[in-house]
Amino acid sequence: MLLALAAPVANAGELYLGAGIGQARTAVDDSDINDRLAAAGLGGSGRVSDTERTGWKAYAGYQFLEFMALEGGYTSLGEMSLDFSGVGIASAKQLAEIAPVSGDLWELALVARYPMSETWHLLARAGAARWDMEYALGSDSGNLTGTDPVLGLAVERHIASHWFARLGWDHYVVPEEDTDLFSLGLVYRFGEPAARRAPVLPTQAPPVRQPAPEPVQTQEPVQTQEPVPAPKAEPEPVVESAPALAPTREAPTVASIHFELGSADVPPGELDEAIAWLKANPQARVEVHGFTDTTGPVEFNRALSLRRAENVRAVLLEGGVEPDQVTVAGHGSQTPRADNDSLAGRRLNRRVEVTLLP
Repeated sequence: MLLALAAPVANAGELYLGAGIGQARTAVDDSDINDRLAAAGLGGSGRVSDTERTGWKAYAGYQFLEFMALEGGYTSLGEMSLDFSGVGIASAKQLAEIAPVSGDLWELALVARYPMSETWHLLARAGAARWDMEYALGSDSGNLTGTDPVLGLAVERHIASHWFARLGWDHYVVPEEDTDLFSLGLVYRFGEPAARRAPVLPTQAPPVRQPAPEPVQTQEPVQTQEPVPAPKAEPEPVVESAPALAPTREAPTVASIHFELGSADVPPGELDEAIAWLKANPQARVEVHGFTDTTGPVEFNRALSLRRAENVRAVLLEGGVEPDQVTVAGHGSQTPRADNDSLAGRRLNRRVEVTLLP
């Protein structure tokens, strides 16, 4: 089943693999077992242990819509221990139906994804699980199988490059026992990082403005005039600076770099050419514009875009660029370069552009 999911989209960039491990908890105790023995007319008593034990899961998924994925995988809920005493003659199948001791499942579910920010996502799962349990009592052995619903919730956090951490809760019924699995794991999302646009450095340095020559004064005959009173100087109006506008596509670009989801870290080496050019042209002035995709709240994105721009400025200054050569501005998700409805488009929009000022 997992191979069937993965094969058609191996290079689509929206396939992911994950695994998690944690604790499985089954809601059953000794009184439940004894009630079932009595209802089956077997008498005696039973004792159950290991109702809390280690469980794990491995899965693959395909993000076929922006906020919807199909996920399938294998889950092991571990094994409980069960002891009987004074029980009448019963088959292994009867005892297994009274108290299943293990749970191994193949499951398929739809996963809805809600982005809380560029870094955090909330997930909800709903689907079906096919369980299989072996039983044996002497020479009497066999399997119990069935299909039951599975529900789950999880939070996922981007931690590095293609990697995400997932903390989840899943609820199973195997075959009549309610079992919860609390797990922590990792998810790897395939897909090439967004292609970075090569910096377009100006071929010529911006012209240096020369001071205008002072006017040459010629002597004229001195004329006697009545003194004219000097006009009263009026105070100059105070002009508030307008917020920086996003660069147009025609603005000369000194550097353009892209960022990982939710990150403001500048990839090493991305600004080396821009630093060398700005140091060779100290009269040049640039503005650093930060952007995000549309994932997450507006205010969060605006703050993140400004952090990206400020981090780029810090790298430029560390490389020897003069502070008065660089200003910054954050624009959030304004002025996207690509469609935010696709993963590839959102990668292109998580960027910083360093543009040359006139």
